[in-house]
Amino acid sequence: MKTSLQLASVLSMIGLSATCGAEDFSHHVGVRAGLWNQELSALGSKSDGQDVAWGFEYVALKTINDSGSVKLGLHTTADISSVSHTGGTADNRIFTIAPEVALNLMNNFDAYAKAGLGFWNTKYKVDGLSDSDSGNDFIYGIGLRYALKTGAYSSIEYTHFKTDSLGLTQDNNQVLLSLGYRF
Repeated sequence: MKTSLQLASVLSMIGLSATCGAEDFSHHVGVRAGLWNQELSALGSKSDGQDVAWGFEYVALKTINDSGSVKLGLHTTADISSVSHTGGTADNRIFTIAPEVALNLMNNFDAYAKAGLGFWNTKYKVDGLSDSDSGNDFIYGIGLRYALKTGAYSSIEYTHFKTDSLGLTQDNNQVLLSLGYRF
């Protein structure tokens, strides 16, 4: 736990130092929706589930080269989903903070990658019993973002994270569409 908190602090400092005090940042604020696929496994048993996920995002990016093709910044998200499994559900919440590197492919069209830390909480309801667990784990993602000249933007993103706690492993994959405003 101490190592995870130290990593989160370092990632936050890198991201915040990159975004503070500059006028030439682009800020993205948006809503996200898509699919959350989750595989639960414990004691040799597995259960796959998939359901709708939704959330919010904030991204701050700064151009770091003269041609304007490379951007560096901070990508934060908060996502929620209730995934149905055999005999029950897993109610999931995750907040992520990750440095992002974006490459401009053409006018206002970026490909990006992020890697950071996800702080998660899951409430399990299986066969009339309930339990909950929380933790923080490594998360990574890739995506494509298109920004209109009016300030609106949209993106599609794939994100993955895996948790292992209390003898239960979660393998989580998300594909989310975002719509928002860039300023």
